Amino acid sequence: MVTRRYFDQRERFTENPEIFTYDNLSQEFRYKVAYVFEDLYEFLKSKMSYGNDEVPERLWKRQIVRALGIPNPPNSITVYLVTVGVPEFFIGVEVLLEAAFGSVAGTDVWKDECHSRIGEAFHQINKVMLYYALGYEIVVPEGDREDEPIFQVIRKDTQFTHAEMVKPALRLLGGEEFRHAEEQFRDAHREFQQGHYADSITDAAASVESVLKVVLGVDEGTPKELLPKAADAGYFPSYLGSSTGQWVNLLLELPTVRHRFGDAHGRGKNQPDEAEMERLARLALNLAASHILFIINEYRRREKSGA
Repeated sequence: MVTRRYFDQRERFTENPEIFTYDNLSQEFRYKVAYVFEDLYEFLKSKMSYGNDEVPERLWKRQIVRALGIPNPPNSITVYLVTVGVPEFFIGVEVLLEAAFGSVAGTDVWKDECHSRIGEAFHQINKVMLYYALGYEIVVPEGDREDEPIFQVIRKDTQFTHAEMVKPALRLLGGEEFRHAEEQFRDAHREFQQGHYADSITDAAASVESVLKVVLGVDEGTPKELLPKAADAGYFPSYLGSSTGQWVNLLLELPTVRHRFGDAHGRGKNQPDEAEMERLARLALNLAASHILFIINEYRRREKSGA
């Protein structure tokens, strides 16, 4: 059990850290996360009736082999978390949390207690990551899926971008009508985390397109068709006058990047290198988050006002 007092000893890391690490997970950090999960799964096992006590472990092993496309499951949680690469580590964190919820879905007797314990583990791991100044955070959307939450590790890049754009965007996308856009936005972050930058650009752009279709009440349309319609519908402030076109052009940046370099349109002879693709993908994610916030906030405002 990681105690509050232990973290308070290094408070300087938990208050406005200036530098985040992304590519180096220390063994100390890995073991601490592994211990949190080992304790959680032992607790879940203790709550299961005889014959079902292996359900949590069987479930996470079944899900991890499918998530990674590997033939055999790891020997244990600890062995897996201390030996795999960075992307596989965070895929494992997501799977372990979701499998923990799934393992208690069929019982009502201990469900609340188990959900509470899973929530404690979720917050502990986030605190461990902050303690080690790692640029990741586990997030859960605010929506109507309390018994089937989606856990996702998001790369922060900067604390401001993550706190002010990514997390609020995920909250706004939690509504049922934006379910598809939310999946695309989450896929974009997961693909960025795994180094699949062209895929990330594609899904970041697609998430904004999906949001535009919802707010405009249409099923079809290209970005070049949707964005002027959004401007005509008043989703961009009329008082900006001629500057409104600049807002539209800014929103068009995502599809432009996607069409030039995204995976959906092939790879040209002058394909940028991996470092450049990472920069473009980060730009796509940040633009997607800011545009989602801007558009859905106006959409919700109109809902409340009856406009």
